[in-house]
Amino acid sequence: MISNYSNETVDLLNIINKKYLRELEKYPVLERYVTRFLSSELMRLNQDETTHEMSPFFAFRSTTEHHSVHLNRFFKMIV
Repeated sequence: MISNYSNETVDLLNIINKKYLRELEKYPVLERYVTRFLSSELMRLNQDETTHEMSPFFAFRSTTEHHSVHLNRFFKMIV
């Protein structure tokens, strides 16, 4: 989810959505973002809220090295 948005990213998100649906259901935040990324609609985004929602996940934790880089890539993908 934190890679550049491309056809490959869309393909991988589709695979995740199809093959790992039950696992995604365990993490409603991730499930919601995967669904959003796969829709062609514009998304509203509150950066503070999104940062808080993603903070439980390793790549986005403030204790993780380069977490701000991951967050910046994530926000660029959304825009």
